[in-house]
Amino acid sequence: MSRPSTKLATGAILFALTLVFSTLEQFLPPPPLPLPLRWGVANIVVLYAMLRVGPLMSLSLTILKAGFALLVRGVVAAGLSLGGGLMAFCFAFLLVSLFKPSLAFLSIMAAMGHQLGQLMALTVIYDYVAFAALTRIYLPSLIFAYASGTLTAYLLAKLLSVDSSLKIS
Repeated sequence: MSRPSTKLATGAILFALTLVFSTLEQFLPPPPLPLPLRWGVANIVVLYAMLRVGPLMSLSLTILKAGFALLVRGVVAAGLSLGGGLMAFCFAFLLVSLFKPSLAFLSIMAAMGHQLGQLMALTVIYDYVAFAALTRIYLPSLIFAYASGTLTAYLLAKLLSVDSSLKIS
């Protein structure tokens, strides 16, 4: 994937998939948490991009996804998308750079990072004061992140197996 036009086309397709997953995520019931957090389904594409294309594409998709959320759903949604996406990216990038994690571990840790990033964004947006309140909310969200990350790992494994059989990357 050395030609610029191939990278651009790949990025456009991955961004389109990110938008599709983000749109489909709106039809899911909200997570069973007291805050307006999202499932992070589009992170499947971001993790795929990190594993198959590279971290720069993955980071670009994260930022573009937040920009799209700003245009379509507003500032709060964009803040949550950017906060969650950047933290998930950081967790995944560090894991992939330093270790060779399993898909399950990578996805679960990225989901936990996504939850942490969304909660941090909420503290900035709504000026939530106490760190203790953040930790009381974050701990229950870890259970949710584990479930969400496990589902992401399963779907990512399916996507990677299809990718390998079609020789896309």
